Amino acid sequence: MKISRYEYVTPESVSSLNRILRRGWRPVRESRSDQSAAESPTWLVLLEKECDLSPFVGDEIAAGVPVDFLQGVMLFDDFSDEEIRTVVNQCEIQSVAAYAELFNQGDVSEAIYVVLNGEVEVTLPELPVQGQSVVKLEPGGVFGESTFFSETPHTMSATAGESGATLLALDHVSFDEMFQAQVPAVLKLATNAARILAGRLQETDEWVWSLLTQSQQAQISASWRRYRHRVSGSGSDASGGFFGV
Repeated sequence: MKISRYEYVTPESVSSLNRILRRGWRPVRESRSDQSAAESPTWLVLLEKECDLSPFVGDEIAAGVPVDFLQGVMLFDDFSDEEIRTVVNQCEIQSVAAYAELFNQGDVSEAIYVVLNGEVEVTLPELPVQGQSVVKLEPGGVFGESTFFSETPHTMSATAGESGATLLALDHVSFDEMFQAQVPAVLKLATNAARILAGRLQETDEWVWSLLTQSQQAQISASWRRYRHRVSGSGSDASGGFFGV
Protein backbone atom coordinates (compact mmCIF):
# COMPACT_ATOMS: atom_id res chain seq x y z
CA MET A 1 0.00 0.00 0.00
CA LYS A 2 1.05 3.61 -0.52
CA ILE A 3 1.13 6.04 2.38
CA SER A 4 1.71 9.80 2.33
CA ARG A 5 2.60 12.63 4.68
CA TYR A 6 3.26 16.38 4.60
CA GLU A 7 6.37 18.04 5.96
CA TYR A 8 7.14 21.72 6.48
CA VAL A 9 10.74 22.26 5.43
CA THR A 10 12.97 25.24 6.22
CA PRO A 11 16.69 25.70 5.56
CA GLU A 12 17.25 24.75 9.20
CA SER A 13 15.28 21.48 8.93
CA VAL A 14 16.81 20.06 5.74
CA SER A 15 18.78 17.49 7.75
CA SER A 16 15.54 16.24 9.28
CA LEU A 17 14.01 15.87 5.80
CA ASN A 18 17.07 13.96 4.58
CA ARG A 19 16.67 11.56 7.49
CA ILE A 20 13.08 10.90 6.39
CA LEU A 21 14.12 10.41 2.75
CA ARG A 22 16.66 7.79 3.80
CA ARG A 23 13.77 5.76 5.21
CA GLY A 24 12.29 5.32 1.72
CA TRP A 25 10.07 8.39 1.44
CA ARG A 26 10.15 10.35 -1.83
CA PRO A 27 8.97 13.90 -2.54
CA VAL A 28 5.95 14.11 -4.85
CA ARG A 29 5.01 17.76 -4.74
CA GLU A 30 6.22 20.90 -3.01
CA SER A 31 4.94 24.44 -2.68
CA ARG A 32 6.08 27.62 -0.99
CA SER A 33 4.19 28.26 2.23
CA ASP A 34 2.30 31.57 2.33
CA GLN A 35 3.09 31.88 6.02
CA SER A 36 6.85 31.74 5.61
CA ALA A 37 8.87 34.82 6.51
CA ALA A 38 11.10 36.36 3.86
CA GLU A 39 14.26 35.65 5.86
CA SER A 40 13.30 32.02 6.53
CA PRO A 41 11.52 30.49 3.51
CA THR A 42 9.31 27.48 4.19
CA TRP A 43 8.12 24.80 1.78
CA LEU A 44 5.27 22.34 2.21
CA VAL A 45 6.43 19.00 0.79
CA LEU A 46 4.18 16.04 0.01
CA LEU A 47 5.98 12.72 0.56
CA GLU A 48 4.94 9.22 -0.44
CA LYS A 49 6.20 5.75 0.39
CA GLU A 50 5.34 2.21 -0.57
CA CYS A 51 4.57 0.41 2.68
CA ASP A 52 4.02 -3.30 3.14
CA LEU A 53 3.80 -3.05 6.93
CA SER A 54 1.75 -5.98 8.14
CA PRO A 55 0.03 -6.32 11.54
CA PHE A 56 2.86 -8.64 12.59
CA VAL A 57 6.30 -7.72 11.32
CA GLY A 58 8.55 -10.41 12.78
CA ASP A 59 11.11 -10.96 15.49
CA GLU A 60 14.20 -9.12 14.21
CA ILE A 61 14.25 -6.69 17.11
CA ALA A 62 11.51 -8.06 19.33
CA ALA A 63 13.50 -11.26 19.89
CA GLY A 64 15.95 -9.24 21.98
CA VAL A 65 13.29 -7.62 24.16
CA PRO A 66 11.28 -9.83 26.57
CA VAL A 67 7.59 -9.36 25.83
CA ASP A 68 6.65 -10.06 29.44
CA PHE A 69 8.89 -7.15 30.51
CA LEU A 70 7.13 -4.70 28.17
CA GLN A 71 3.72 -5.93 29.32
CA GLY A 72 4.54 -4.28 32.64
CA VAL A 73 5.38 -0.94 31.00
CA MET A 74 2.54 1.58 30.96
CA LEU A 75 3.26 2.55 27.35
CA PHE A 76 2.27 -1.00 26.33
CA ASP A 77 -0.67 -1.35 28.69
CA ASP A 78 -3.45 -3.58 27.28
CA PHE A 79 -1.24 -4.75 24.37
CA SER A 80 -1.26 -8.34 23.17
CA ASP A 81 2.07 -10.11 22.61
CA GLU A 82 1.63 -9.69 18.86
CA GLU A 83 0.90 -5.96 19.16
CA ILE A 84 3.99 -5.46 21.31
CA ARG A 85 6.19 -7.18 18.72
CA THR A 86 4.62 -5.14 15.92
CA VAL A 87 5.50 -1.85 17.63
CA VAL A 88 8.90 -2.97 18.92
CA ASN A 89 10.01 -3.94 15.42
CA GLN A 90 9.52 -0.33 14.35
CA CYS A 91 11.73 0.84 17.22
CA GLU A 92 15.47 1.21 17.63
CA ILE A 93 17.47 -0.22 20.51
CA GLN A 94 20.07 2.28 21.70
CA SER A 95 22.99 1.44 23.98
CA VAL A 96 24.15 4.59 25.76
CA ALA A 97 27.43 5.05 27.63
CA ALA A 98 27.59 6.21 31.24
CA TYR A 99 26.67 9.88 31.70
CA ALA A 100 26.02 10.31 27.96
CA GLU A 101 23.61 13.11 27.09
CA LEU A 102 20.45 11.85 25.39
CA PHE A 103 19.07 15.32 24.81
CA ASN A 104 19.45 18.75 26.35
CA GLN A 105 16.95 21.38 27.35
CA GLY A 106 16.01 23.25 24.18
CA ASP A 107 16.77 20.36 21.81
CA VAL A 108 14.03 19.29 19.41
CA SER A 109 13.51 15.56 18.95
CA GLU A 110 10.39 13.52 18.27
CA ALA A 111 10.97 10.19 19.98
CA ILE A 112 9.57 8.37 22.97
CA TYR A 113 11.85 6.12 25.02
CA VAL A 114 11.54 3.12 27.32
CA VAL A 115 14.43 2.28 29.66
CA LEU A 116 15.30 -1.41 29.19
CA ASN A 117 18.44 -1.52 31.34
CA GLY A 118 20.40 0.93 33.44
CA GLU A 119 19.16 4.31 34.55
CA VAL A 120 18.30 7.68 33.00
CA GLU A 121 18.34 10.92 34.97
CA VAL A 122 16.02 13.74 33.91
CA THR A 123 17.20 17.16 35.06
CA LEU A 124 16.04 20.76 34.94
CA PRO A 125 19.23 22.85 34.58
CA GLU A 126 17.55 26.07 35.69
CA LEU A 127 15.97 24.61 38.84
CA PRO A 128 16.91 27.10 41.60
CA VAL A 129 17.58 24.49 44.29
CA GLN A 130 20.49 22.31 45.31
CA GLY A 131 20.55 19.42 42.87
CA GLN A 132 18.79 19.70 39.54
CA SER A 133 17.52 16.12 39.24
CA VAL A 134 13.78 15.84 38.64
CA VAL A 135 13.54 12.05 38.42
CA LYS A 136 15.71 8.98 37.95
CA LEU A 137 14.11 6.45 35.62
CA GLU A 138 14.84 2.76 36.10
CA PRO A 139 13.98 -0.13 33.73
CA GLY A 140 10.38 0.27 32.57
CA GLY A 141 10.50 4.06 32.83
CA VAL A 142 9.15 6.10 29.91
CA PHE A 143 10.28 9.57 28.83
CA GLY A 144 10.12 11.90 25.84
CA GLU A 145 6.33 11.74 25.61
CA SER A 146 5.81 15.50 26.00
CA THR A 147 7.50 16.30 22.67
CA PHE A 148 6.62 13.10 20.81
CA PHE A 149 3.66 14.54 18.91
CA SER A 150 5.03 18.02 18.22
CA GLU A 151 8.29 19.65 17.20
CA THR A 152 8.66 21.55 20.45
CA PRO A 153 11.92 21.92 22.41
CA HIS A 154 12.53 19.73 25.44
CA THR A 155 12.01 21.60 28.70
CA MET A 156 14.40 19.27 30.53
CA SER A 157 17.60 17.32 29.85
CA ALA A 158 18.14 13.56 29.97
CA THR A 159 21.42 11.79 30.77
CA ALA A 160 22.35 8.13 31.15
CA GLY A 161 23.24 6.98 34.66
CA GLU A 162 26.59 5.82 36.00
CA SER A 163 26.22 2.35 34.46
CA GLY A 164 24.89 3.60 31.12
CA ALA A 165 21.52 2.61 29.72
CA THR A 166 19.81 0.53 27.07
CA LEU A 167 16.79 2.22 25.52
CA LEU A 168 13.92 1.28 23.25
CA ALA A 169 13.29 4.34 21.06
CA LEU A 170 10.32 4.97 18.77
CA ASP A 171 10.59 8.04 16.56
CA HIS A 172 7.58 9.87 15.20
CA VAL A 173 8.35 8.93 11.59
CA SER A 174 7.93 5.24 12.45
CA PHE A 175 4.81 6.02 14.47
CA ASP A 176 3.36 7.90 11.49
CA GLU A 177 4.11 4.99 9.16
CA MET A 178 2.19 2.62 11.44
CA PHE A 179 -0.66 5.12 11.66
CA GLN A 180 -0.82 5.46 7.87
CA ALA A 181 -0.81 1.67 7.56
CA GLN A 182 -3.73 1.53 10.03
CA VAL A 183 -1.93 -0.69 12.52
CA PRO A 184 -4.45 -1.04 15.41
CA ALA A 185 -1.77 -0.99 18.11
CA VAL A 186 -0.75 2.56 17.22
CA LEU A 187 -3.97 3.97 18.70
CA LYS A 188 -3.34 2.13 21.97
CA LEU A 189 0.20 3.51 21.98
CA ALA A 190 -1.05 7.08 21.51
CA THR A 191 -3.65 6.64 24.26
CA ASN A 192 -1.10 5.26 26.70
CA ALA A 193 1.39 8.03 25.89
CA ALA A 194 -1.38 10.57 26.58
CA ARG A 195 -2.14 8.86 29.91
CA ILE A 196 1.52 9.04 30.91
CA LEU A 197 1.66 12.72 29.97
CA ALA A 198 -1.60 13.47 31.81
CA GLY A 199 -0.31 11.75 34.95
CA ARG A 200 2.88 13.80 34.92
CA LEU A 201 0.94 17.02 34.36
CA GLN A 202 -1.19 16.12 37.39
CA GLU A 203 1.97 15.56 39.45
CA THR A 204 3.28 18.93 38.27
CA ASP A 205 0.01 20.62 39.27
CA GLU A 206 0.25 19.09 42.75
CA TRP A 207 3.87 20.23 43.05
CA VAL A 208 3.00 23.81 42.01
CA TRP A 209 0.09 23.84 44.48
CA SER A 210 2.45 22.66 47.21
CA LEU A 211 4.86 25.49 46.37
CA LEU A 212 2.06 28.06 46.43
CA THR A 213 0.82 26.73 49.78
CA GLN A 214 4.31 26.85 51.27
CA SER A 215 4.80 30.36 49.92
CA GLN A 216 1.50 31.50 51.43
CA GLN A 217 2.38 29.97 54.79
CA ALA A 218 5.76 31.71 54.70
CA GLN A 219 4.08 35.05 53.97
CA ILE A 220 1.64 34.58 56.86
CA SER A 221 4.48 33.67 59.23
CA ALA A 222 6.48 36.71 58.14
CA SER A 223 3.45 38.98 58.59
CA TRP A 224 2.84 37.52 62.04
CA ARG A 225 6.44 38.21 63.06
CA ARG A 226 6.18 41.80 61.78
CA TYR A 227 2.93 42.25 63.69
CA ARG A 228 4.43 40.99 66.95
CA HIS A 229 7.48 43.18 66.44
CA ARG A 230 5.33 46.28 65.93
CA VAL A 231 3.17 45.53 68.94
CA SER A 232 6.14 44.90 71.21
CA GLY A 233 7.92 47.99 69.88
CA SER A 234 5.03 50.45 70.30
CA GLY A 235 3.69 49.13 73.56
CA SER A 236 0.02 48.98 72.56
CA ASP A 237 -0.52 50.15 68.98
CA ALA A 238 -1.74 47.25 66.85
CA SER A 239 -3.80 49.41 64.49
CA GLY A 240 -1.74 48.42 61.48
CA GLY A 241 -3.62 45.14 61.20
CA PHE A 242 -2.37 41.62 60.78
CA PHE A 243 -0.81 42.24 57.36
CA GLY A 244 0.50 45.73 58.13
CA VAL A 245 4.00 46.47 56.86
